[in-house]
Amino acid sequence: MNKLAWLAVCIGASANAQTQLDWLSTRNWPSNSTDFGRFCAVDASGATYVVGQVYVPQMGFPPPPPTADFGVTKFDASGAQVWSTQIDPLGGQDFAYDIALSPSGEVYVVGYASSTGGGIPALIKLGANGAHQWTRTYSLPGFARAIGFDSAGQPILVGHAFDAVTNNDVLVAKYSSGGTLLWDVRLDGGSNSSDNGYGLLVLPNDELLIACGLAPSSDSDFGVLRLDANGQLLWSRVIDGGANLADHATHVVVSDGVVFAGGYRTAANEDWMTAQFALTTGAIVGSQFHGGSGGGTERVRSLAVDSSGVVWVAGSLSNAATGVDIGVRRYSSAGAVLSSATWNNALVNGDDSPFKLLLGGEDQAWVTGYSYASTGSPLSVDALVLQYDRSGAFNWAAGFSTPGAADDRAWDAELSAGPALRLSGYSNGAGTGNYDFLAASISLSDAPHGYCTAKLNSLGCAPRMGFVGSPSASLSSGFVVDCSKVRNDKSGLIFYSTLGAAAAPFQGGTFCVQPPTRRTLIALSGGSTPPANDCSGVFSIDMNAYAASGVDPALSTAGTRVYCQTWSRDPGASFNTSLSNALAYTVLP
Repeated sequence: MNKLAWLAVCIGASANAQTQLDWLSTRNWPSNSTDFGRFCAVDASGATYVVGQVYVPQMGFPPPPPTADFGVTKFDASGAQVWSTQIDPLGGQDFAYDIALSPSGEVYVVGYASSTGGGIPALIKLGANGAHQWTRTYSLPGFARAIGFDSAGQPILVGHAFDAVTNNDVLVAKYSSGGTLLWDVRLDGGSNSSDNGYGLLVLPNDELLIACGLAPSSDSDFGVLRLDANGQLLWSRVIDGGANLADHATHVVVSDGVVFAGGYRTAANEDWMTAQFALTTGAIVGSQFHGGSGGGTERVRSLAVDSSGVVWVAGSLSNAATGVDIGVRRYSSAGAVLSSATWNNALVNGDDSPFKLLLGGEDQAWVTGYSYASTGSPLSVDALVLQYDRSGAFNWAAGFSTPGAADDRAWDAELSAGPALRLSGYSNGAGTGNYDFLAASISLSDAPHGYCTAKLNSLGCAPRMGFVGSPSASLSSGFVVDCSKVRNDKSGLIFYSTLGAAAAPFQGGTFCVQPPTRRTLIALSGGSTPPANDCSGVFSIDMNAYAASGVDPALSTAGTRVYCQTWSRDPGASFNTSLSNALAYTVLP
């Protein structure tokens, strides 16, 4: 393991105060060849597991090209390497597509393995200590691209399998934790052309939603399948992108009883494609297309659903002037566009690539990927983190480069306690002369984030702190702190402290900020008009404006840590009061 400090190149004005590198680790495998870390998983202890390809030189004269093995490395919560496992199931080229942790802590990897020629879908299980427990390869050629677990912790893989008659078919297979194949399903689109499975969502009742490309005619269409817990097909729906060319659904989520899928269509060029289907029947609700002004790759790369049912979409957009840019859109479950933002590193105007969108507890979003920091010679590529508030507004960007590296790429990310963002990918800056696995932890403790536990109010709602905008000592507006899910038409206030967090019993709930506290003016929560009695109320205050009023000089001092909580009236609750969770943030310059 090589442990280094990162250099942060802050692309957004406020990024430096909101992102701090906790640790960075690289893994150079024994062959000292080119090693590409790809995907990651994070456990409850904060350990990060990275899977990718370990390239191994071959013997001979002239030597043949190196072959790739599966490689998995575990880094503990401090970034120290705990173990590494290298697996070569069949002696040929191997490629990892996904990694996941079972509820009991075992590590599962899916991808393909080969001896000579084409790949075979592969599922690998490692123990929590990294010991290889078993590898299962499917009976037909193909790829496995995604993995999930049923409620009993049994792994389910999705990909495709090749049949000499039906060509590529969507493959769904469930295994026991001991590696026994419980059932498998191969689904042909109807034309004996190429059908491929890409994304998997396991529903609470163990039914499955599959994002795929299905070919009812000679070309693939954007498809979604719903299977029951035993693999029986409940419904199958396809939508043609409009040009009778290859269209693929690659990601799928559910919001408000609607299946929301994302991927791409092929027309004159590739475009984003999103579509919605009724969960129960598969009836098509709508479809949307989104393309840039350039002719490059434009694909949905990640989907997520926030607490209000809004669907967030991140993907690549091509621009004739600025190359490939990063797009972030928010949709209603029915497909209406709620916000749209595009990010380009204007210092370079090179290609910027997103791979993962993650939502925080306050519905803020982080998008990770990589960005070209230089398009000249030598080429320079940096890992990238973008942050958006819950309205979809862009707040900041931060690029990271390992010292001495020309190429650092984040391929995947997960959130961890702290709060922190864990990245996985690869770097050529570890001093080994080749690419190495990369794992890093970026602290988000300075960025606005929630903590502590709300007291359930008398209607069973948990009042919830949130924010829109960015805190700043130099701006007189633009950072709204609010509390939603409170009772309508009730009085209350937001109180705060600059002395730290707390967790003390108070009025049947938890007092989450360190006294002494200061409080804003008493206000009414609004919401539904009485006699309605619900949790539609909201308290809010623009803390930048409050600070600019001069009421508390600490709020206008860059670097001040602020801790906020909401108190309100709640007839019928213990002490007739309500307490929210808390929000912490750091005042930026």
